Amino acid sequence: MNEYSNFTSLAPQDEASMVVFERSTQENLQKSMMIALIAAVGIGLLSVVIFFGFPPPAKKHAAEPEKAQTQKAPAEAAPTPAK
Repeated sequence: MNEYSNFTSLAPQDEASMVVFERSTQENLQKSMMIALIAAVGIGLLSVVIFFGFPPPAKKHAAEPEKAQTQKAPAEAAPTPAK
């Protein structure tokens, strides 16, 4: 009760009645922060498992082998300019 004493400028009787509310507020704050921390860790672990646990989807539009895309075009002779 000492940590909650004299935190307002009210009379000691009125101030004593607020100690109960201040204590419950602090307890609820600790409980809610613990719940939020547990939820954040759970969501983080779930997202890591999903990210690393499943292979990426196959590319449906890549029908040609990758070598065909990197080959150079055959060299053609340049047309002679018209005079």
